[in-house]
Amino acid sequence: MAERWRPIVHKGIPFPYEVSDQGRIRNARTRRIKRQQENCRTGYRYVMLSGPGKLYPLRIASLVVTAFLREREPWEQIDHINGSKTDDRLKNLEIVTQQINVRRRYNMQGSVKRTTNHFLTPETHERIKEIWQTGEYSQVDIARMFGITNGAVSKIIKRKSKVRSYKNGKQEDRKPDFSKAKKTKVRAKLNASMAREIYESTDSQKELAQRFGVSQVTVSKIKSGSAWRAATGHVSPSSEEPSRGTQ
Repeated sequence: MAERWRPIVHKGIPFPYEVSDQGRIRNARTRRIKRQQENCRTGYRYVMLSGPGKLYPLRIASLVVTAFLREREPWEQIDHINGSKTDDRLKNLEIVTQQINVRRRYNMQGSVKRTTNHFLTPETHERIKEIWQTGEYSQVDIARMFGITNGAVSKIIKRKSKVRSYKNGKQEDRKPDFSKAKKTKVRAKLNASMAREIYESTDSQKELAQRFGVSQVTVSKIKSGSAWRAATGHVSPSSEEPSRGTQ
């Protein structure tokens, strides 16, 4: 069967593009196929289309369903029948309710996938804390190592996360993959004695920034007295001048 094409209309707005029943998008005038992208968070494919005054990021599945089936109601969702989020062919799409969509997903995967740090074992929690205490890696780096979110790392470090067991899930014992860490430079927390040492030092701002693990802007602020004034005892030149009163 030949590939069918229909014009794209999104929320009543017509676009100069067409969508096919195979999930492809093309320019209606030039017939040039548009490049599609995949949302790294949701896994669904989308395309950027030029509309009235701006670019619109539109999901491929939604465009196919609207063009060949009908407009969805606010409470309805699009289900990928074979479970592949990137298969946006018309024969793989169906309009269903949220309840049916979740049930099908559960039956296919055995359980609804959750990306949460609660699936990590106590040993993994301890590894994360030990790596953080070295001061060599940021929370972003640690999140990349273990394949979890930055928020999960933050909760583990602050001891706000508890290890729980789930009936339909298994705890994972993850080991750090140091190759995924870019080793973001971790800024040091200054104290009064460190600020005073920076203020009194005659070294260059670059050398001081590298030694104390801070930015050159911070060093400059300490030197000028706009930061840590109480600790450094900085006195502005204007306050040192005697008052010009009549004698």
